[in-house]
Amino acid sequence: MGYRSEVCGVLTVDDRNDTEKFKEMIGMIKLVGKELLDDSTPNEYGWENGCFVFRWSDVTWYDGYPAVEAWDRIFDLPNQIEGISGIFVRIGEEDQDIEFETRGENPDYDSVYVVREIDFPSGVLGKQDITLLGEQS
Repeated sequence: MGYRSEVCGVLTVDDRNDTEKFKEMIGMIKLVGKELLDDSTPNEYGWENGCFVFRWSDVTWYDGYPAVEAWDRIFDLPNQIEGISGIFVRIGEEDQDIEFETRGENPDYDSVYVVREIDFPSGVLGKQDITLLGEQS
């Protein structure tokens, strides 16, 4: 099974109204990222309004895997095409294992970010039934 991660990558056209740049970006993603798109379901990636999003959950994410290499080629596009920026986030199984990388001049920090929270059985809060302890109220 291996070490599992949650991964998300976002590429955006810096000027969301630049439809020609958006078409160029999606064309390059289809060209250099074929292995990633082929290994993904339609619900794991998409694009609209100048933004491409890719997300995999519970995945083995190792250098050398074809889909990972394909993502690396996609994520390198902001270094090759002016007016494109990107963000990549990977969260591993270990608490401190978080990767957060940006590329380009104008990464859209509202498009993807890490949220940390504590989860617990909240239905217990506010209940103080001492009769269960054998005490009288």
